Amino acid sequence: MIITDHAVERYIERIAPGTSMATAKARLGVHVGSAARLKQKTTSGDDIFVSESLNCRFVVRKSQFGEKDRVVITVLPLDNSTQDSEEVTLE
Repeated sequence: MIITDHAVERYIERIAPGTSMATAKARLGVHVGSAARLKQKTTSGDDIFVSESLNCRFVVRKSQFGEKDRVVITVLPLDNSTQDSEEVTLE
């Protein structure tokens, strides 16, 4: 999967403050492959994957460059606070 800089920045901001961009991107890259897809989707139809090991959710969209490519567009914490639920809805 392709991981956007935006997703890496949100991971750092919401999950692992103080982590460097390179470290965060590498960590996401390792764990995104083992994340579990939820049946729930965002209102725009993007998939949501859960990584228990990183304590986060990935919002994943199909790439415009090919059907097999998928793009992690943002990262949200696992907790179900109102703010996070709104972000999933708005994606």
